[in-house]
Amino acid sequence: MSWFRRLLGKRSRITHLSPRSAVQLRVEELEHRWVPSGITTTSSGNWAGYAVSTATGAVTSVSGQWTVPAVTATGTTSYSSTWVGIDGFNSNSVEQLGTSSNINANGTVTQYFAWYEMYPNAPVTELTVSPGDTISASVTANAAHTQFPLTLTDLSIKSGHDSFSVVQAAPVTAKLSSAEWIEEAPSSGNRILPLANFHTATFTNASATINSVTGPINNPTWLNEVNLINMETSSGALEAGTSVLNSSGTGFTVTYGSTGTPPSNPSPPTVPTVPTVPTTPTTGSTTTTLSGTVNPYSRAPSVILTAVVSPSVPVGSKVELMYDGSVLATGTVEDVNGVDEVSFTVTFYAAGTYNFTASFEGATGYAASTSNTVTVSVM
Repeated sequence: MSWFRRLLGKRSRITHLSPRSAVQLRVEELEHRWVPSGITTTSSGNWAGYAVSTATGAVTSVSGQWTVPAVTATGTTSYSSTWVGIDGFNSNSVEQLGTSSNINANGTVTQYFAWYEMYPNAPVTELTVSPGDTISASVTANAAHTQFPLTLTDLSIKSGHDSFSVVQAAPVTAKLSSAEWIEEAPSSGNRILPLANFHTATFTNASATINSVTGPINNPTWLNEVNLINMETSSGALEAGTSVLNSSGTGFTVTYGSTGTPPSNPSPPTVPTVPTVPTTPTTGSTTTTLSGTVNPYSRAPSVILTAVVSPSVPVGSKVELMYDGSVLATGTVEDVNGVDEVSFTVTFYAAGTYNFTASFEGATGYAASTSNTVTVSVM
């Protein structure tokens, strides 16, 4: 466990269009169920679950419960971790605690244990747990944001309700800018370790305190800051998929591998056609240009739409992707090799012609803008 790191790479916002897209909700590809409007679906190389990404200093508490997953052999020594924490989604430190379920190549040796970690410091193992145990965990920042009480309890009777509670100093890089409920493939150095077949991880009683408001993952106060994360390989293959939230917004499942069969797919889309001359922004002096390329790694026909804002605007500014006059997804500007851009992956489940427009929402001292329209044809 001491060699594990938490990694989250560059994220692309993933949206999906289906025959019912006119209702202006987005489809979560994995289970083909509706994702509430406002939640961003994204992907990571080693995380699956939910994260609320918000302003620096806003997150002061996160908590949740889960069942320790039982792992089975995959032919190689493999690892998995289930945890709740603060930071890590958009910062360089993580204040977290959770459980790990690991297994060797032929399944003869398994490891189940609980730990805490103040990354970039090494994790600390505290308890032995068993598959099927119910775990309750919380991370809290004190009023001064200088210390973090971390508490984990094994609620199973057979464990004797083992628990630990520690208080750790805040890392100098702690931003308190995100809350997470995550199933993870840990890593060693810069290499993500093989993911153990954990079958299903079930989270319940998920809650966070953000800007002094306590609520479930989908609290209306921060609904537009919620990210549903699926775990994918660098080639786009699905490793672990996250379900939609339950009706109370306090629970969900993460499932190893694919959890459903995609619907019948239309033929791959053609490369999007872009007008040679962008339209003039309706207001201000910023311009957003939109371009697209076919995504060769998707299980269903999809394109990657990239919005570039110029001149340079603040990193983290919002860009909206619109379809048929309605907002399909919202992304944040990232500096990619000196270019201010946001990428969206759009998956299609019905043939047709689709027109997309991206709009920079504006920021202090930066005017809003609109872009040229991109047309995608799916046969």
